[in-house]
Amino acid sequence: MHALRRPLPALLCAFSLLLLFGAWRSGAPLGSLLAVLAAGGCLAHALGYSHRAAPLTSDTEHLLFEQSSLPMWIYSLEDLRFLAVNEAALRHYGYTREEFLSLDMLAIRPEAEREGMRERLARARLGDEATRVSRHCCRDGREILVEVHPHNVRHAGRPARLNLILDVSARESAEAALRESRRRWDETLEALGDGLWDWHVPSGRISHSQRWKAMLGYGVEELADRHDEWQKLVHPEDLPRVNEAYERHQRGEVPVFECEMRMRAKSGVWRWILGRGRIIERDDQGQPLRMVGTNSDITARKAGEDQLSLAARVFEHSHDAILIADSQWRTLSVNRAFTALSGYTSSEVVGCRPHFLVETHQPPEFFATVKSALQRRQFWAGEVINVHADGHELYVDESIIAVPDDRGGFSHYIIIASDISERREHQARIEFLAHYDALTGLPNRSLMQDRLGLALTQAERDGCQVGVLFFDLDRFKNINDSLGHHLGDRLLQAVAERVRGILREGDTVARQGGDEFVLILPRIQHGRDAAKVAAKLCRAMRAPVDLDGHQLLVTPSVGIALFPQDGRDVASLVKNADAAMYHAKAQGRDNYQFYTAELNARALESLSLENELRGAMAREELRLHFQPQFAMAGGRLTGAEALLRWSHPERGDIPPGLFIPIAEERGLIGALGEWTLREACRQIRAWAAAGMAVVPVAVNLSALQFRDRNLASRIAAVLHETGVAPEYLHLEITESVLMQHVEITLDTLRQLSALGLCLAIDDFGTGYSSLSYLHRFPLDKLKIDRSFVAELADSPDALALTETMIAMAKGLRLKVVAEGVETEAQRLRLGELGCDELQGYLVGRPEPAAVFAARLGLRDAFAEAI
Repeated sequence: MHALRRPLPALLCAFSLLLLFGAWRSGAPLGSLLAVLAAGGCLAHALGYSHRAAPLTSDTEHLLFEQSSLPMWIYSLEDLRFLAVNEAALRHYGYTREEFLSLDMLAIRPEAEREGMRERLARARLGDEATRVSRHCCRDGREILVEVHPHNVRHAGRPARLNLILDVSARESAEAALRESRRRWDETLEALGDGLWDWHVPSGRISHSQRWKAMLGYGVEELADRHDEWQKLVHPEDLPRVNEAYERHQRGEVPVFECEMRMRAKSGVWRWILGRGRIIERDDQGQPLRMVGTNSDITARKAGEDQLSLAARVFEHSHDAILIADSQWRTLSVNRAFTALSGYTSSEVVGCRPHFLVETHQPPEFFATVKSALQRRQFWAGEVINVHADGHELYVDESIIAVPDDRGGFSHYIIIASDISERREHQARIEFLAHYDALTGLPNRSLMQDRLGLALTQAERDGCQVGVLFFDLDRFKNINDSLGHHLGDRLLQAVAERVRGILREGDTVARQGGDEFVLILPRIQHGRDAAKVAAKLCRAMRAPVDLDGHQLLVTPSVGIALFPQDGRDVASLVKNADAAMYHAKAQGRDNYQFYTAELNARALESLSLENELRGAMAREELRLHFQPQFAMAGGRLTGAEALLRWSHPERGDIPPGLFIPIAEERGLIGALGEWTLREACRQIRAWAAAGMAVVPVAVNLSALQFRDRNLASRIAAVLHETGVAPEYLHLEITESVLMQHVEITLDTLRQLSALGLCLAIDDFGTGYSSLSYLHRFPLDKLKIDRSFVAELADSPDALALTETMIAMAKGLRLKVVAEGVETEAQRLRLGELGCDELQGYLVGRPEPAAVFAARLGLRDAFAEAI
């Protein structure tokens, strides 16, 4: 018995029991089972135990059972009550022996599993001894996960079951933690966008993760798992460098393999890839067996680095002096041109504020003005006097650009200075780096969005529309694939040049990306304005492009969206124009489509009107009506305004607001304007020949007519042909036309004034006149726009503006004519303000020549009426 009580390792005891349970036949007496355990050397410490709880048949059996380091018990298969339990079980579950032996098997199972427990115990009676994992309840309420090894035995002559318990809670927790760790690792790699690879070096087999393949545009099954196939994807110029980096790592010179390379994507383009890896297994001779690593797509980063490098080179080699300051106006960097311009070295100005260059030569409000401009427009420009380091003064054209930060302030200020003759060239160069497409020279997407946003803001303020044309080149991919990207790029450059040729002043065409372009048409009045440009675009593209002997035919599909009806923000308009472009493709390509069907119908209608308008003059469908003008004091008839009317044989009278814009769009306004001028002079001559007391007739000049450098000579010829004296012909030019190309405008006005013609500025108050130019124009009259007259009674602002305009005109010695006078209250108020003449429905509507002729014989009738 002493030999049986010598201590043996508890692990040996547990292992022997497992062998025993796996080998012993079912239903063996407990004594025999424990005898085999003893024969296998599974002995434990002979510690004291309570004989009153021991149901075993001998001291030896009881010792082996009691001293096991693993929890064990025996329960009855008849009523499931515990018959015996060892010390390990008592310790593990926290019960005393008396408490344990008062329980049955269901008491230690979670309540939700007890019903299933009854079914399994029923199967146990039939001999089921399968090992299973279960949840048990300890005395303190804890649930543990255990692996139960059951064996059917007989105890005291009754059928019973011996259970050996292995607590696997810790193992399960570790496995769960490992699974969670792997899941997080996979999610992290996915979030970082990295792809994994695993290379078995001797065999050359390399496995890639799905993300690795997707990085290059390949599907899961598309790339062969061979290292030599992987090498074929690497750019030939980069492969030697990749191999050298691997060899250095293989020799142990660097701890990690790391190399940047270009790899060919499925689409054929080269993408920059950062490869990183490490040899994790070597053979006995130190040769690599296995290497794992990641690939990261760094194409965007490389492009950014190239742009930064280019910007840095331009910065340093620019002929303009450039100074970069931080948000507190402390100088961060200057280029060599700054040193040459100012005489100060970089070390002398870095860390200092640049104000010392100009502060002694500027008025007190200078810096406040600059600050205000930067806050409003993020830009200021002007001529300033700088002080050279040696003390002499120099005039420079200086621009300050404020760079916005993410918090609504400015992160940097860029000061650019140059002599005046080189200002445009260098400003354009710097602007190009930030906002233009390098291939075509067109504005890029960022600048397009900025300009479109600005156009929308202006349109919202002025009550006009903005057109957005989104177009791409039909079947451009076929050209790229068949002739190569080099010719494809040159074709894009040719297309960009053609589009520039059809732009109106103020329009913007931008390259959106690939072969997609966006054309912005600000300040349009109708959808047909956009249709006209779209039609011109389609026509311009149809001529072949000759590239290296290839005659390439390319056509556009154009989608049109209009602000505000098709969208009120940049993103919506571009998206809707894009959708309209795909509608154009569905209609057969080489056409344009509006975002709405209604505008399509209007565009077709305008095209029909254009065709009929071209023949209207030949068919003598056009005529002039004359609206009288009267002196405010006395009511004397002072003149008339000639207004063009179109009487269509089928459509009836077509409003000027419908056909005049079409004439302007289609280039017909010049011919209509000349016809109107000639017909007005002919009518004046006819009235004079009939012995009537004629009055001056005012004719409106279109923007197209006014840009004609031979306008004065053309009008002189008409006056000579019709025999009309110049004082009977008044010319009206809109305010917006006058303010375009001021120096040319001034020259043209002087020529017209020299002919003896009376010149009037029409629609005053609706444009953006500069008083610094207005007083230089040889004008005779100022016509207040009808929009101000209409609001005189209701709007204090309109009244104040009208009063100001009349006072200004008087100061410039101009007669003032009010248009659109429709009520007696308006006439009285205008008279109080000092208006000289009036025109409107109150005193006379536009009339045919025959009706107006009666006024010439009764030119004092209105005077008597008022």
